[in-house]
Amino acid sequence: MPHLTSVAASWDVEIARLHGQVLGAEARDRKKDFILGPGVNLARLPLYGRNFEYMGEDPILAAKLVVPQIKAIQENDVAATVKHYALNTQELNRTGVNAKPTERTLREVYLPAFEAAVKEAAC
Repeated sequence: MPHLTSVAASWDVEIARLHGQVLGAEARDRKKDFILGPGVNLARLPLYGRNFEYMGEDPILAAKLVVPQIKAIQENDVAATVKHYALNTQELNRTGVNAKPTERTLREVYLPAFEAAVKEAAC
């Protein structure tokens, strides 16, 4: 399976849906009830070791791709667990970082994919 950055690089909602379908089918086949994903936190720092787990750095693209992926996962009677926390974008000193974005930055940059996951995909 390609990682989510590759899915995002396709800019294709059908690829995102297919990716979710395969993940959901594999989880159901293995008798799993939920998946820890998809990852929609933004890849904002190039040295962050988990960037490959996310749908890139564009909040609108991530919001558009996460919805068909979650719906496809859930069609297999598997719950999707959108992750990680917003603003969780670094590994080094992650417990000591105090991000203080403005309300506008949160709404326009960090939260669109999470909001789409909840409102449009019922995650």
